[in-house]
Amino acid sequence: IPDPALPPFLQCAVQAESRGDYGAVSPGGTYMGAFQFSQSTWDFAAKAAGLPYLVGVPPNRATKPQQDSVAVALFALDGQRPWLGDRCSA
Repeated sequence: IPDPALPPFLQCAVQAESRGDYGAVSPGGTYMGAFQFSQSTWDFAAKAAGLPYLVGVPPNRATKPQQDSVAVALFALDGQRPWLGDRCSA
């Protein structure tokens, strides 16, 4: 899949959440990937992104274009809410 352009908020969030590390896993193992998705949020957003084959895949195992696509879809649905408390909020 093509890698979508990230809106400015998500460009900031990816740096704030993981310093741009698409293979990142939080210390407790709950949040994964560049955007630090929980598995349940990832599964929901992957479906919303039209990428059902990513449901059940650990976010940190998905490619950069896949992670970016899922983040863009979640941002389109919920805006900044999934990343509340993030340093990127306007």
